Formats: sequence, C-alpha cells, structure tokens
Amino acid sequence: MQQGSEPTLLFYIESPFVSGAEAQVLRNVVSLSQEGMKIIVVSALGIGDINSKLGPVTTQKISKVIQYKLIFAEVRSQLMRGIADQLRYVAGFTRGFKLAKKYRPTVVHVNNGGFPGAAGARGFASGVKQGFSETTLVMTVNNLAVDYASPARKLDFWFDRLLVRRVDKWVTGSKAAAGALSTVLQMNPENCSVIPNGIPFPACLHPENCNEQKSLSQFEGLKVGLLVGLLEKRKGHSHFLRALEILELNNALPEGWIFLIDGEGPEREKLENQITSLGPSFQVQLVGSSSCIFHLMNRCDLFIHPSVSNEDLPNVISEVMALGKPIIGSRLAGIPEQIEDGVTGLLFEPGADEQLASKMQMLIGDEILRETFGISAAAKYRREFLPGVALESYKRLYGLDSSVED
Repeated sequence: MQQGSEPTLLFYIESPFVSGAEAQVLRNVVSLSQEGMKIIVVSALGIGDINSKLGPVTTQKISKVIQYKLIFAEVRSQLMRGIADQLRYVAGFTRGFKLAKKYRPTVVHVNNGGFPGAAGARGFASGVKQGFSETTLVMTVNNLAVDYASPARKLDFWFDRLLVRRVDKWVTGSKAAAGALSTVLQMNPENCSVIPNGIPFPACLHPENCNEQKSLSQFEGLKVGLLVGLLEKRKGHSHFLRALEILELNNALPEGWIFLIDGEGPEREKLENQITSLGPSFQVQLVGSSSCIFHLMNRCDLFIHPSVSNEDLPNVISEVMALGKPIIGSRLAGIPEQIEDGVTGLLFEPGADEQLASKMQMLIGDEILRETFGISAAAKYRREFLPGVALESYKRLYGLDSSVED
C-alpha cells in the first residue's frame, strides 16, 4: 500500500452463520474501524442486523453499512437452487461492479465460508475487479473445497475460472483447506495464505446467574470426558460409543469417569438407542445443547472430537485448548494442525474405533500425561489462535502496518 494514502477497506459478508470465518471478519472490521480506517461493510439482510453484530460504537465509526435482500432465499428443490445460484451470482457481480466503481476501495475482503459457498459472494468478488481493477481482492474460504463431480458444480466451473483470475489473495483457515482449494481451482498453492481464525478465550455467557454452572454439581467426584458438536453422523459420536464398547470387552472400561455429549441434531434418537444397548455400566449422557458451554468445557478432564467428515479447523478444539485440556481428535482436515500428536493430545484415523479406544485408554489412565498435554495445548493456543494473532496476519495481508496487541 502506498505511503500517505488513506486506505478504504470494503468487507462483504453473506453467510447466515456467524462462526469462525464470519466472526473473524467482524473482528477485523471492529479493530480497524477503531484505528480510524475508512471501512465499508456490505452484507445480506439474511444474516440479521449487521449493526447489532458490530455494536453501536463500531457502527458509528464505519463509513458506510450497506445491507441488501438476498434473492430466492427460500428455494428448496435442487433444480431451482441451481438456477437461483446463477441468478444470485449475476446479482452479486452487478453489486460488486457498482460498489467498486463508486467507492474505489483499496482492499476488498470477501468472506465466502466454504467453497463454492455463496454464489452471491463469488459473483461479488468477480464484479469488484471489473468495476475497479486496482483494488486488492482478498477472499476467505473455510472448510474443504468441493470438486466438480456433481452436476451443480460442473455449472460453476467457468465462473470459478473467472474468479481465480480476479482474486489477488486467497485465505484459508488451515493448510488442509489451502491444499484442497488449490487442487480444485487448479492454482498455485503459493497464492493461498493460511490464517487460522482467531478464537477469543472462552468465558461464561451468564456470569451473574449461570444455570449450566450449577448443574455440574451432579458430577462431583467424577472425571469428565466431553464431546461437543451437532448430533450428526459426520461428527462420529457412534464411533466414540463403539470405542467405549471395545474398552469394556478389553476389561478397560474406566471407573470414576462419566462421558457427556453436548449437542442436538438428527442422530439423537439413534445415539440414545445405542447408549441404551450398551447397558448401565456405561456412564454416558446426552446433555442436550448447553446455553453456556464454558463451564462444561472448563470442568472436563478429557475432550474427544471423533469427526469422520466435513470438518476443517473446529472452533471448539481451539476453545478447549485455551482452557488447557488434553484432546483426542481424528486425523481429519485441519484437526492435526490444532492437535499436535503426542504433544497437545492424540490423533487417530477417522472411524477407526480400535484406535480411538486405545488412545482413550492411554489418556484416561495417565493423569500426568493429561496435564502435560493440557499445558502444551494452552501454550499452542496463545501462539497460534488468539484473535490478535489472526488480526496481525490480516493487516499484513491488507498491506497495513501491524501494531495490534492480543
């Protein structure tokens, strides 16, 4: 960025979820606006009131907030979704072209969630360069990119080729996601920067009167193993239960331990039946979706994340790392970039029940090893996953001086 120039940064957000990547973009907006940068935020009305997400102080400092209606948001059929995506792409392209031509931003940061992600976001990114070619176009992609095997993705191919020529700097949250994106888009891996999403240190959401904290008294005197995630097949809960069964067959089922599964989802009934079939000797509870997960994470002695597909860099792993907890996780996508095998926790191959049982037996029976892994996990969180670490990386990517504190 040229010295003496007043940079204008435009941020585009379309995802209806405010999770890792979306939260990181919002933190970038808040921090840079507080530093006096000229900021423009463009978002779909479908994500809710962007002003409430940014806060009144930040909103006052932002130069412009533009919200638009997401067209065809209620389309259900696969055929109509394909058509709607093409129309959203064109609408996004037009919007990006007009806004870039009008505001001539120095940097445009488009958050796309996964890939292909939102058609409107990809269209917006392509249109930006058409409207103002001198802007630096940054595009964030989290999760593993989807290839062109499906008919719907085949329709995207030429749109993606245009996008590859338009984007100056790609960003992913993990090396695994960067590799997948480079392969799918047939581009040089060096064009992709890896910036893990910053994760704030976990805290209680209801410090004055937290019912979740009170409910933990029932587990007094027990060691707690914890799983957190949607009750979906991809999260691997059934593999965890089979690993417990293997421990029993090997006469290694731990005494004085209880395992809690936090979350809701379509697999709940199946998991309830599986737990019932295991018998009363298995201390496993489905605890629903906690309104404040902090105390449960802080109380646990071991965290287990047995996902088998559709993961990248799970926020919850970074959160329990911050709290100094030992972790057992599947060797999937970006998870090995969070869990250093034999240093901050243990890894196993996705779906390998015998391996998972062996890793569980190792950590359940060794309190000193659990404590050692937990200390190392907390140190790794401070080095790599603090919000300030990610913000500094983004500032360098934007071409701004980096003087941010954690």
